[in-house]
Amino acid sequence: MAPLILRCRIWRPPRTQFRCSGSWQAQELHIPTPYGFLASRDWTTEKTSGHKNLLMLHGYKDNASSFDNLVPHLDPRWRMVAMDFTGHGLSSHLPPGGIYSTEVFMMDIRRAINFLGWQHYSLLGHSMGGLTAHHYAALFPAEVEKLIILDGFCPMHPPASRVCANLRRIMLDQLRLEEEA
Repeated sequence: MAPLILRCRIWRPPRTQFRCSGSWQAQELHIPTPYGFLASRDWTTEKTSGHKNLLMLHGYKDNASSFDNLVPHLDPRWRMVAMDFTGHGLSSHLPPGGIYSTEVFMMDIRRAINFLGWQHYSLLGHSMGGLTAHHYAALFPAEVEKLIILDGFCPMHPPASRVCANLRRIMLDQLRLEEEA
């Protein structure tokens, strides 16, 4: 069997105009957060059983539409939800002073899982979404059945000698940005 090769497209239709081949249906979801909502797209077919669930996580400065061209090629028995991380796509932004981080994005995943009521599920992450999924799966290994990473990279851990300097720089930069606003 020949491998499936997917090609990246530069232009994407607006989210309100997406189309899907076959019998896939997408429904927009708003997952509540303390500061608004996480915009998500719930993909199902008449064959979707609800026994297999996949949460799809986009890359840096991207959104849930990244997966529009991939979904029609996947198993129609799975329920698939593509989520916009906080501050991305159609999701709400953090309040002023909030810092976007892997921890915030892992909370997004947890909020989505709780909202969907999933006990066991798989994660598919692209780039930053893959890194976040990797960290999240380490925290909840009994729940995550499969971890799929596209164009991923290894978790980044700075040398111990740089942790304090990096944190200090991040804090001072954040305070400077708040003063300028």
